[in-house]
Amino acid sequence: MSLSLSVSASDRQAWLEGSGPAVFQTPAWLQHWRTHYQHRGDRFVARSDALLPLYIRRRWLRPGVPVRTLRFAGTGDAEPEELCPEFCDLSDGVLQPAPADTWSALGRLPWDLCRFDNCLRGSSVENLARHAGGFSQPCGVRYSLPLPATLDDWLAGLSDSFRSKVRRTRQRMTREQMHLHIARAPAERLAALPALVSLHQSRWRQRGEAGVFSARRFLDFHQSVLADPSVPARLALLYRDDEVVAAWYGFDFNGTRLFYQSGMDGAQSGFSPGIALHVSMIEDAIVSGIREYDFMKGEPGSWKARFGCRQTPVSHLLVPATHLYGRTLRSLLSRSRSWQALEAGA
Repeated sequence: MSLSLSVSASDRQAWLEGSGPAVFQTPAWLQHWRTHYQHRGDRFVARSDALLPLYIRRRWLRPGVPVRTLRFAGTGDAEPEELCPEFCDLSDGVLQPAPADTWSALGRLPWDLCRFDNCLRGSSVENLARHAGGFSQPCGVRYSLPLPATLDDWLAGLSDSFRSKVRRTRQRMTREQMHLHIARAPAERLAALPALVSLHQSRWRQRGEAGVFSARRFLDFHQSVLADPSVPARLALLYRDDEVVAAWYGFDFNGTRLFYQSGMDGAQSGFSPGIALHVSMIEDAIVSGIREYDFMKGEPGSWKARFGCRQTPVSHLLVPATHLYGRTLRSLLSRSRSWQALEAGA
């Protein structure tokens, strides 16, 4: 396999279709990321026919100590405006003719450290990193819920206490005539976005923190995503009369409903708008024939576990290059106290 690097300044240079299993690796998502987040010095990994979902960015471990980091496209930005794509992987179309050949071809490119964030146990990239002698740092758990044929079937699998709470929540929703509206068309999604932003930001300000939508670039990115009809985004609002009490943002992709972001009215006494929102979206997913509801990543023991989810470990993967500087980085990574500093810088 022959790989090269590309500045990729032209929109005519296409991303490889189906280059990974996540919605965050679709050509549409990556094109919007490139528009809003690409740095001038970024170099994208290319085959003769298309861009792969990988790029190299130069960062600084400390003043005077640069590191060229190979990453998944769509990752690697500053935390306050990080898009947080999760569970990226490399598809069979990227790994042909063999994973070892792909890694060998990547190894001939000019990078010092390979970093893959939020990777699932058993994924192709985890296997590649293990083959290359990489380092793995646990960073959370994926909470995914296989959906049964009916909501009652799902309720039957919950703990007694949480099942009772869900039923009380649904009864109150009926009593107060709450209703859910799911925006699917671009114009509807954009119209619903201000409610999501307002609820999300208000909740985080109450905690003394800035929500993710406080970053202008993050908000601009999602406005462009929601305006794009090729992105399977969904933005749902839960109403009590004319008041929005909760908002849900995510995607329906490859038979899975993915929960990406939310906003809640924290002044709902004795009522959990979060439970109401997720139960409503799960019920709609079942009716729509969706096979899985993915809560995405959370901490071990997260509230997400109460919904009856399967749990899969998630890790950050770091693989130093084999050249002299890469071996120096490997030595740093081998010292447990150096991991955090190196990880933050890279």
